[in-house]
Amino acid sequence: MDLDYLILTPTYNRAQYLMKILRHLAEEAGRRSYKCLHIIQDDCSQEGKEAYRQIRDGWQREFAPWYLIECSRWSQNHGKLRFWETLNRLYANVRLHNARYVVQIPDDGMPCKDFLTRTAEHFERLKQRDARVCAMNILCTLLMNWGSQRYLDNAMIADQRFFEAIGYQLHNCSAKHRVSPQSGSGTGMQVTHRILERSDVRVAPCQDVSYLRLMDTPSVMYPPEKLKTRPAVWWRENFVDS
Repeated sequence: MDLDYLILTPTYNRAQYLMKILRHLAEEAGRRSYKCLHIIQDDCSQEGKEAYRQIRDGWQREFAPWYLIECSRWSQNHGKLRFWETLNRLYANVRLHNARYVVQIPDDGMPCKDFLTRTAEHFERLKQRDARVCAMNILCTLLMNWGSQRYLDNAMIADQRFFEAIGYQLHNCSAKHRVSPQSGSGTGMQVTHRILERSDVRVAPCQDVSYLRLMDTPSVMYPPEKLKTRPAVWWRENFVDS
């Protein structure tokens, strides 16, 4: 399928937030005549089951034909330990579609107005400066202070070259999580190192803080113990809705 945007979201117990994100992006897609497919992988959510069922069964028809939605559900929770498998399920879809842009967005990030347009324009400016740029990180510069190291987080915009560079899949990185359950899933660090090993592609950090506003409630990917590492108060005080 030829698409303007292929959007990927892993989710867990965030149906109400996810509904807001879907409506927000679908409104932009309809207004700008974008053809989008949003693929959601539910990590066996125990909360909001009816809402997720509504997304799976009803929302595909509500937003068609400009904004298509596919939502599948794991039969058991994978969590951070097997988050790489959740992303692999999502990344496998990139092979199946000819999308100009692939956007990975978390279920706890509220997009700004014209999010798809603004991030794509920013991405294109970076590619004009350096043709090797195949992905632009969106969150991590402020979240984890990793911008100078170009670490990928759970929000990015990329083209097909990024997924070709990693073979459309992640490797098993659960060993890192077993050593420290409070650590991240290890997926972003793995992908970053794999990209850095290549000379033909690179990931560019994003310095614009206005694209995504984080929700307050931590997800399975960001447990309560890690809240102290996140500038949640900074976001609430400094983010201005557009």
